[in-house]
Amino acid sequence: MNPRRWWPALLIALALAPSAWLAWEWRELQHLGIYHDDSIYWVAAKSLASGSGYRIESLPDQPYQTKYPPLYPALLSLVWRLNPAFPDNLKLAMLLNWLMLPLMLLAARVFYKDYGFDRRLAWAFCALVALNPIVVNLSVMLMTEVMFGALVLAAMIVAERALKPERPPWLALAAGAIAGLAFLTRSSALPLLVSGPVCFLWRRQGRRAALFLAGMAPAVAGWQIWAWWHMPASRDMATMYYTNYLGFHLANVGQGAMPEIAWLNAGALAFGLSELLVFSDSITFWSQQLARMLAAAGIVGTIRLARRRGVIQYPLFAGLFAAQAVLWHYPPHNRFVLPVLPLLLAGFWTEMEHLTGIIRKSFSKPKIADRIAAGMAAAGMAALALLAGYRTWHGLTVFLPSVLQHHRSVYLGNRQSYEWLAKNSPPGARVFAYSDPLMYLYTGRQGISMRIPPKLLYKADPRGISDYVESLPEFVRRYGLNYVLFTAADFQFDSRETGMATLKRILKEHPGFQLAYQTPSAAVYRVEELVSERGADPQVRAGPPGPAPGRTGASGAGEGARPTYSTIAWCSPDI
Repeated sequence: MNPRRWWPALLIALALAPSAWLAWEWRELQHLGIYHDDSIYWVAAKSLASGSGYRIESLPDQPYQTKYPPLYPALLSLVWRLNPAFPDNLKLAMLLNWLMLPLMLLAARVFYKDYGFDRRLAWAFCALVALNPIVVNLSVMLMTEVMFGALVLAAMIVAERALKPERPPWLALAAGAIAGLAFLTRSSALPLLVSGPVCFLWRRQGRRAALFLAGMAPAVAGWQIWAWWHMPASRDMATMYYTNYLGFHLANVGQGAMPEIAWLNAGALAFGLSELLVFSDSITFWSQQLARMLAAAGIVGTIRLARRRGVIQYPLFAGLFAAQAVLWHYPPHNRFVLPVLPLLLAGFWTEMEHLTGIIRKSFSKPKIADRIAAGMAAAGMAALALLAGYRTWHGLTVFLPSVLQHHRSVYLGNRQSYEWLAKNSPPGARVFAYSDPLMYLYTGRQGISMRIPPKLLYKADPRGISDYVESLPEFVRRYGLNYVLFTAADFQFDSRETGMATLKRILKEHPGFQLAYQTPSAAVYRVEELVSERGADPQVRAGPPGPAPGRTGASGAGEGARPTYSTIAWCSPDI
């Protein structure tokens, strides 16, 4: 057999091996709920499969799911239809989600071919995508990022081909339709509605711009109209967090705070982009400096690539996508910028090629200083390659397995409290729980959590955060909750130290909460008659915007810390 035919398949098989092993080893998905969003997707999929409509069944009153577009939950609902037995059906869900990764690699192979990279380099890029620890992590979570990345990449491939006059106009319509599917997976695909038509208009192809819009606009308009029609009328912070992206954004972002948010988000964006190139599991002063250099090299190289190859669709989308992320109320961590990974990798390689050419010329110059500078630059590039290889190996073999094992331990620690609630609480009981969808799946009891508003996290305001958590009695009364589930993993995405300390104090000191059950890692409190101490709804009393999973060592954002850039949750195991 001709080696030219089978070596790419062998290369990709080897590159997929780490994610395939993790998917098999953790196929029972005992880390479900690690992002909160993943368990919400799974609950919405259950609702669709049961015929109840697109709802968040785990919440009191089961509101419609008007925050997350429905395509990914609709896909997951097929698993519930095939096997409605939870948690046994999680194995099939893991397989379905992991299969998104090979599809993304197929799209990446076409993308690199269309961008003019030779066959060997294109396959090497695909292998790097498959081995990226961020990609591997998301391939074993019930999250939309890998599927979204594949759809965005497919839309960019077809849209770029549609720019060529000799190609049929219907390609623009197809590109718009694929972009619409991307939007129905994640609403952050909205910049495609601008970048696609603008590129066609730039090439004076008005008809194709209209066809692209005709392909994508129905998905955007249809989802927005449906969401608006079914959105709950309540404007309290918790309801908006679960059901209203835009309302939650406006409630947390004021005009005066936007410059500060954009500045902080720009730093998070640089770090997120750099982690797609060289994985990092900690944030230090030097890692942030390296992040800025890597992000700058990737961006400059992308611009250079676009000019050299005459491609505009993907680069323009990436620019608008990044601008959207900087202005949003959440730091753009690495998982949020995953759709630009194939382009960023190509751009970074292009810039390294350019730098290599400069180094070669410098070596041929007669001045010793030029040669020394070239040698130092070459040594720096070699060191960066070694660092990238080591960080990838460490991420795949040490960091990710330890994160998954940690969250498996969290689940095992909480399982007894789930079993107690299922046996000892009335079927209609409502529970305050940080991981409320997960609690619902294992107990059948509806619940809701109190998420720290982004404005308090961006302000690094421990007093404001403490005051917000202290509104727990009003929060419990507002939603008619009967129990409070307190676990060692609470507030893992928020200001962990302040949130945990305040919640623990309120539960122990307030007479309205009586300890009913306790394990080494969790406690269940029964809600007695609550007497208002503050006479106010649990609304936020503060200014600026933005949330943040933090990473300071292993336990999230430190006391009063600014939002940091991690996306892989990690929390202390003690209560």
